[in-house]
Amino acid sequence: MYELAAWRRWLPLSLALLGIAVSLLRAEDVVPVAALIALPCYVASVLFTQAGIQHAVDEEAARHRRHDVVMIPAPDPDRTPASAWG
Repeated sequence: MYELAAWRRWLPLSLALLGIAVSLLRAEDVVPVAALIALPCYVASVLFTQAGIQHAVDEEAARHRRHDVVMIPAPDPDRTPASAWG
């Protein structure tokens, strides 16, 4: 996951911590603000994490696909027997 951009690594964690901090407002009886902000922060955190993981998986698969391609060279008429050409 180190090849991901820094914001892709830290944004989910920041959103989760923000959600936790806002959830602590419930202890101070600021329930409407906590309910309005905390759940979207949690959901966004999960979605950004999923997107980051999927991005890393897609890049890894693309890297493997690039290395799996094998080029088969065309036959060289100078080295191919004349009988192969008919």
